[in-house]
Amino acid sequence: YLLAKRFFQHYATIIFVSLGAIATTYWGIEVSFFRLYYLIPLWLYFLIKFFDLYDFKYLWIVGIIAVISLIGNITYFAPLFLFIFVTFMFLLFMTRKDHAAFKVKNIFTPLSLGLLLLFFVLSFIYIDYVRQMFDYIKIYSSSRNPDGKIAMRTFLTYGAKTHVRSLLEFIYAIPFSTDFFIYIGLIPLVFLIYAVFHLRDVSRDNPVFIPLLIVSVMLIMFSLGAVGGIATLLYYIVPGMSYFRHIGYVKIISKVLLLIASGFGVDYYLMSARRYDSADKENSKLKKYSPVNIGIVLVGLIVIVNITIFILKFKTNKIIYPLNNYLSYQFHLFSIFILVLFCYFLLKQFNNKRIISYVIVTFYFIEIVSYCFVMSYSLP
Repeated sequence: YLLAKRFFQHYATIIFVSLGAIATTYWGIEVSFFRLYYLIPLWLYFLIKFFDLYDFKYLWIVGIIAVISLIGNITYFAPLFLFIFVTFMFLLFMTRKDHAAFKVKNIFTPLSLGLLLLFFVLSFIYIDYVRQMFDYIKIYSSSRNPDGKIAMRTFLTYGAKTHVRSLLEFIYAIPFSTDFFIYIGLIPLVFLIYAVFHLRDVSRDNPVFIPLLIVSVMLIMFSLGAVGGIATLLYYIVPGMSYFRHIGYVKIISKVLLLIASGFGVDYYLMSARRYDSADKENSKLKKYSPVNIGIVLVGLIVIVNITIFILKFKTNKIIYPLNNYLSYQFHLFSIFILVLFCYFLLKQFNNKRIISYVIVTFYFIEIVSYCFVMSYSLP
């Protein structure tokens, strides 16, 4: 909510993003990953404030939040956090227009020094926790070497979640496994594509969109293991990454970041929306890449993928998609119907921006409710 409030002008966009972050999580299963990815938007919020003001107390707050999120049973995720943090730091710094303004500021104030001390204390607690854990607990796993490291082959292929087919979760609300779901809804995907098509205008209004998009894509590529192409490089470059095993879980971080990125599309659309009549067709900003056209194309792609999977399954008599008997594809016809109806209303191009914002939030709410109902009804 804080991060969306920092980025977006319309309150409807803030509600849109916050609704997706909360309601697309199946809390009965994904609660163990709460700190792993849900605190990232919080420390990202303070990281952006640091670059806005170059006030170092915000940087220490980022470190405090990161250490808190690591204290627990996710020791091996520390290298991943380091990679995300350094990448965001570099990209956010590059988006600054005046690099000369970067200087040490407010680093010796009592508040800044106190936060720095708290960061060191929490870091010491975390390091001591890790040390004691490995002193008293011997992790026996066929996938790990005696020193705890992961061989390259295991690192790139551990678990079926590294398969490219797992990305279909972004379109279908079918879990690749019951550990987590990356579905954020079809409507956010429409506005994400819309924002990419208007990349120049969106990034000019808020340059954070590009770093957010780049990190999301990099994490998705990393989560695909050998297929993504960058996992091998990160295995050798990022300190401690050779201990990290569950690269398939990284997609769940992209889920939240892409949902935030879709908010830029919603916000830009609400700022640009106007009546789409015949007299203004040539000059309309929404003519070529409107959410309506993008939505219709997306529905077409979903139908094509669905038919292809059905034909392959019928001819080969094999399971094309993991757990495809877990949730029937027919359940998703309702979500597709919602998206078509959503596009129809946007086709009207109401001149009243308030009405458009109500339409967007309401239909996304209906889509998420249908998703939550299917999840609760189908999962044990």
